[in-house]
Amino acid sequence: MIASLLRTPFLSATRPAISPSTKRTIPTKNRPASTSETKAPTTDNPMEPVDQSRVHVRGTGDTFGTIGGCGGGMAHGHDRYFLAMGSTFQDFNRALIKDLREHGGKATSGPFEGRKVLILTTKGAKSGEVRETPLVYTRDGDHYVIVASKSGAPTHPSWYHNVVAHPDVTVEVLGKKLKAHAHIQDGDEYERLYQQHASINPNFHGYREKTSRKIPVVVLETAK
Repeated sequence: MIASLLRTPFLSATRPAISPSTKRTIPTKNRPASTSETKAPTTDNPMEPVDQSRVHVRGTGDTFGTIGGCGGGMAHGHDRYFLAMGSTFQDFNRALIKDLREHGGKATSGPFEGRKVLILTTKGAKSGEVRETPLVYTRDGDHYVIVASKSGAPTHPSWYHNVVAHPDVTVEVLGKKLKAHAHIQDGDEYERLYQQHASINPNFHGYREKTSRKIPVVVLETAK
């Protein structure tokens, strides 16, 4: 019996040729995206880098939406930044934070190059875990101002809920680490600070047109 099986020409059998018309194809919806189509979430986290939105390998951006709020087309040379960072929002944030920490708080490539970006460390509103988020900022005197635009999304970014629940935060800016208290701005100062922020980061004007929610302005008051 065994000898008979060994003589069976399994290995010598050849598969019938497959004609081009019968070759298996992968449905378009299951094919991996090409490099030029790859997208990763972006943010206010600069843009929002940035808060949390969608990032395009090519196109306009703003966040952290485009990435955080930056705006304008991304130069072809920046593609390598996205390809290196991976394809997820978390990967993008990690890559940007690493870049900032290695270069004195300045982004050296990608959509945030040349922009003012800080690293906000918060405690998760529900989890209590440490969260780090890169965000575009402006200054108002000694204070740092960040805006929870989420690129005009209908809901607030996660970091905003974190600072509401736990307003004592850590800020890393230009290579320095500072303790700060987050204050949610309202009243007359709200509009002044929003307009000041948007005058430097024009995409924030457009975010208001995309959502019915009031986009929060957060003032970070550093410890003396």
